[in-house]
Order: sequence, then C-alpha cells, then structure tokens
Amino acid sequence: MSAKVFISTGSNIGDKFRYLELAKQKISNLRLTSLIKCSTVMVTAPVGVDNQDEYLNQVLLIETALSPLDLLKEFKDIEKALGRKHRIRWAEREIDIDIVCYGDVVMKTEEITIPHEQMLNRLFILRACVELMPDHVVPSYGKTFLQLYESLDDSVKQQKVRAFTS
Repeated sequence: MSAKVFISTGSNIGDKFRYLELAKQKISNLRLTSLIKCSTVMVTAPVGVDNQDEYLNQVLLIETALSPLDLLKEFKDIEKALGRKHRIRWAEREIDIDIVCYGDVVMKTEEITIPHEQMLNRLFILRACVELMPDHVVPSYGKTFLQLYESLDDSVKQQKVRAFTS
C-alpha cells in the first residue's frame, strides 16, 4: 500500500541549490517511491538561531510504499551521503530532509513526529504545500493545507519567504 508524502528539504551552506537538486534526485530514485511534484524553491530566513545564511527550501510530493520509519532512515542516509555534518539543533546544515505529512498517518516516537511538529511555525512549508495540494486534509488537524495556511499565527506570517531565482 502506498501513501502520498510531503517532504521538506532545505540547505544553507555551500551550493544550496545543488544540495536540493541532489536530494531530490536521490529521493526520486528510492525503491518503491515516485516523485510526483515539486514546489517552487524558496529563500527563507533561518528560524531559531541567528548569524546564519539564508536557506533555500523546497517541498516535494512523493508517493511511496516505504513505511514512515524506513523513509526516515533513507532520508538520514541521503543527508549523510550529501555530507551533512552533525551539529546542534537549529544549526546550519548542508541538507535537511523532513517528512511533513505521510498519508493519513499520525505518530509520535523518539525518532519522528508526523505531521511534522514545526509545520505550523514555518511559513515556507505551508506555502509550498498549498502550492502542491491545497485541498489535502492534514491528519490530526482535520483542516486542509489552505485552511491551515490562512489561519497561521501573525508571527509566522511575518517570516521572510521569497521565490528563488537562479
């Protein structure tokens, strides 16, 4: 059985666009997985830590038969293969790959929380998800991406997000 999965990718070190492209390529080559659609690449300010370069972020929509934990393991392997170094939480990173939503799964373990626990605190994630599938109902919230986007907190709405142009 397969599920539609929304994935957030981001980079703020080195050739950021290349990291996003390599991650997208590796994700699309995963077994039992198909890349369906990609959002606009966005430039975003870092959240949580100062004195960092801006991020490039993109959300991917895939369909996969991999379980959430198997998919997470694959993403950690891709991050490692692309040279991500272990740093403190919220620190700069070569590549970051997160599961935003996985079908209708709701889960919270030591390794993962689905839907992503920071989804409502990151303007770019909801903006990109609205671009990809505005009417998708997000489990545990019972609202569509568009409804969640429209009801974001004012502090989140003020985050700086713009389309990337190469």
